[in-house]
Amino acid sequence: MEETEHIRDAIRIIWGKRKTILQWTALVFICSALLSLLLKNYYQATTTFYPASLDLSKPDQLFGHSTHEMDFYGSSQDLDRLLTICHSNEIKDQLVRNFNLYQHYDIDSTGALAHHKIRKKLDKLMTIIKTKYDAIDLSIEDKDKILAASMANAARNYVNAASSQLITTRLMDVVRTYQSSIDDKQRRIDLLDDSLMFIRKKYPIYNIDAQTESMISIATNVSNDLSGEQARYEALKKSGAPRDTLMYLSARIKGLESQLKSINSGESFNLTNFNEGVSKVSSIEQAIERLQSQINEDRIRHQQTVTTIESGALSLITVNQAEVPIYKSRPMRSILVLATTFLSFVSLCLYYLLKKPGV
Repeated sequence: MEETEHIRDAIRIIWGKRKTILQWTALVFICSALLSLLLKNYYQATTTFYPASLDLSKPDQLFGHSTHEMDFYGSSQDLDRLLTICHSNEIKDQLVRNFNLYQHYDIDSTGALAHHKIRKKLDKLMTIIKTKYDAIDLSIEDKDKILAASMANAARNYVNAASSQLITTRLMDVVRTYQSSIDDKQRRIDLLDDSLMFIRKKYPIYNIDAQTESMISIATNVSNDLSGEQARYEALKKSGAPRDTLMYLSARIKGLESQLKSINSGESFNLTNFNEGVSKVSSIEQAIERLQSQINEDRIRHQQTVTTIESGALSLITVNQAEVPIYKSRPMRSILVLATTFLSFVSLCLYYLLKKPGV
């Protein structure tokens, strides 16, 4: 019952002051409407893009060395990387430099806090959100609608360039690794070439296949000739051949035996040394061949990586370019005027209620 009386008293007080309240409320309405017209219009331009997959910058994927199917759109990690770059001060600083924003926002560039102020200003005007479709919306507001669109598109391009630079830096490290590997293997080949030259001087072996065939042929022919002459000598000796003939055959047999001995164990060059040298030469030649094959493979990968860098693969896929906005994004004048008017009405009512004792 007491609460009902309080409500009636409040209504009676407000009703009694209705003309004053309405007059002041109308005055606030008119003033807020006039003041809202002084507020500058802001226009928001938005560009939308997806992260590109790192597969587009992997030489193994681009040149068919991988069995993994290439992805074109990036993963959640790629999206997080782009979002981090979007929020970086580097992007803001490039916008400031390229669009002369100190002058545009009327900020003294020589001030001690100028750098902080311009970044803070851009933070208010620049919006970066991850959409429910895992894309990125990059929006920039400005009083100049054309400038807003230009800045949004430029910011997206800066993000792409910064992300591509990170990838390029990584690929350059790969290029240097391949080049270091090639240089190291070439030094090892040079050392092996020196060793091979020394061994070939020690064991005069220059063509293993040809010399092996020649040595086997000579040894076989001498051995066959020796066996034939020995058999002939024995046959003629049994048949009572003349002494001169036997002496001739005996001398020939001794010559063939000496020749065969020289082939097998001569001082300067023999079959034993030849076999030993062949083993060493063959081992070194195989090592050189393996290293050369690895160098050729490294050179191919090196060139493919360089080609990938030069191709300048995109780090993002643009869905929508920022277009020049038609409608303003703020201020919402009608809402602003109505909210101000309503608050003034409520404030006046409270004022008269609190002013009246006993209410």
